Amino acid sequence: MTKNKFFLREEYTQQEKENRIRAEEFTVDNPPVLNILSGTRLTPDDVHDMGREEFLNIIREDISKERYDEFIDKMFEDYGRDGDRFNQQLFFIPPSADLDGLGDSLSKFTDGPLEKPFDFILTQPLYLNEIDIKENTIDLRFNTATHIEEYESDEEIPITVMDEDGNLVQKIPEDQKVSIPTKRRVEARIYKNERIISVSNSEVPSRLQTEIFNIILAVINDSPEIKDSEEVDDD
Repeated sequence: MTKNKFFLREEYTQQEKENRIRAEEFTVDNPPVLNILSGTRLTPDDVHDMGREEFLNIIREDISKERYDEFIDKMFEDYGRDGDRFNQQLFFIPPSADLDGLGDSLSKFTDGPLEKPFDFILTQPLYLNEIDIKENTIDLRFNTATHIEEYESDEEIPITVMDEDGNLVQKIPEDQKVSIPTKRRVEARIYKNERIISVSNSEVPSRLQTEIFNIILAVINDSPEIKDSEEVDDD
């Protein structure tokens, strides 16, 4: 599976750490796995016969959230794949484009959805949530609009509901569905000296990556649509 490289992220979440531990590392031959069995219903023989997800689901139910997080931290430290495969699209900024003040110009659009003046570019709602301006780079974080995704529980990988302390509240019965609001994160980095824009995220259409480039290019070029919008806002 292709992973995403996020420029603005400084550390991994617990879920990301868990995802970066290969299934074959969850073996009693590795000390953290053998040690975590204490206080659970599992024996070393059980672990040998079960898959990764089944093993993690059971120990997540049997131990505290704090102990589970410590276990994942240790497994990630010892066996995790640190780093990402970088799924990206690269776009080149025209040599004649003036990049002076680009960060400040982009910052004007962080307060709400990128509708007008970019509706002539975008085919779906998009939000510019964060901008980080450095000497040679400008990092941008976008979120897509929230939408609903449905997931069906099954016997092998059931959907579970946990409270804030990590305790099991409910296990969704097999063949029942849950609806979850989700949004996608997309990031872009502008390399001013190299005149390159890199847009990263494997979970959105390549069309949207291109649209983000076109938004940045429209700001660089100070397109008529943007000028008209700024004039309206000033009124």
